Amino acid sequence: MPAVDLTRLRFQIEELFSFLEKPGFFHLHLKDLFSLYAHRALRIGDSARPSSMIPQYQLPDPVLRQIKLDLPKFLKEDNDNALSLADELWEDPYFEIKQLAIFILNHAAAKDPESVISRIKSWLIPDLDQIVVVELLSSGTQNLREIYPQTWETLMGSYLADEKPKMISFGLQGLTAGVERGSVLNLPAIYRMISPILQYPMEASYNRLIDLMEALSRRSPTETAFFLRQTLAISDSPETVRVIKQVLPFFSGDIQKDLRTLVVK
Repeated sequence: MPAVDLTRLRFQIEELFSFLEKPGFFHLHLKDLFSLYAHRALRIGDSARPSSMIPQYQLPDPVLRQIKLDLPKFLKEDNDNALSLADELWEDPYFEIKQLAIFILNHAAAKDPESVISRIKSWLIPDLDQIVVVELLSSGTQNLREIYPQTWETLMGSYLADEKPKMISFGLQGLTAGVERGSVLNLPAIYRMISPILQYPMEASYNRLIDLMEALSRRSPTETAFFLRQTLAISDSPETVRVIKQVLPFFSGDIQKDLRTLVVK
């Protein structure tokens, strides 16, 4: 992996961007650029992400950072071309190229949220690698969350309403990303969406549900504790109690003590 000469890198990116209106050629030159800077000793998975088997270039940070810094001004000029470029890059097997497709998709959401939603639904499939799922549901939906919050809520709600556990998990992960990034302001809407799931939790979605409850407890412990009390009052499922017992450590002081009296007999 060669050292990154920023001046040289900027020239290389400028040349790459000359192909922006030809997605196929852009894709080919992007692969050449990433191959040039790749850490060839680490191409599958990542020691920091042991569960991932998606191939990765293991690029030095300045490469993607500079591309993402320079790219938005070009994306604003032609949204349709940006979407075509995202479609082209998404088909690549490497994580960093999919990551750039997601970055482009997020920028396109500002002008065309419906086209972005259709792609998210198409891209988000059950066997998608987890690190790509995280990237798509966090970075890929940022503009939807911030500019079209009700549209984003509807999208997440559609996953939560699905019968398939994997789809429900996607919805929970999407909500968690929004809460953690601070871009979700309507917490009552999230409580309403997850209420049926917490009342009758499925084991397949336990971990995702607990991750979301942790994020909510950090964001608003008082509101989240109130929501949990309400849920315990209307749910007769022992699984609900089991989940809430597991989230008790996320609260401190009197809030944790109060909730504990409701679930520990």
